[in-house]
Amino acid sequence: MDSINKKNVTIVKGLWVLGRDSLADSFKRNFNDYKKKFYDILCVDIPMCVWIPRELENYVMSVRDNKPTKIIYKELHDFETWNPFFKKIQHIRNDASWRTKAGWLTESPQANLEYYNPMMFTKMFMVNDSAILNPFNTEYFFWIDGGITNTVHPGYFTHDHVFLTVLP
Repeated sequence: MDSINKKNVTIVKGLWVLGRDSLADSFKRNFNDYKKKFYDILCVDIPMCVWIPRELENYVMSVRDNKPTKIIYKELHDFETWNPFFKKIQHIRNDASWRTKAGWLTESPQANLEYYNPMMFTKMFMVNDSAILNPFNTEYFFWIDGGITNTVHPGYFTHDHVFLTVLP
């Protein structure tokens, strides 16, 4: 690995218990499954800003160990005030005419989980705030979803070093 490039990238990610285990089978996911997928990326030796509730700190640090890690605490209920559109998002989410716009939407996380959309819509702000903090003095910041290894093989990040190959 090129240590110069390695210093130029910070991964930004977050994990919260949103309640997906309460959804219909087609959208249902167990939180422990998310933790396993989150683990896949936490193992990568690259600087990370990790947005989590305090209850996940020990878990994250047990995986990250001595890897460059900045934990930023964001409790689930913080999205109510941190996202200035929280109440408007809830109004839309609970509107029957919106919920029936697509057949799949009625049972989806977007329609049924109070914090799903507010969290999704603030990812760009988590990246922005991580870049402002810039605890590792890096040049590039990438949001990587906690469950990305549901669809992308973990080896893409650990063996192929994709985070390093995207740089000039």
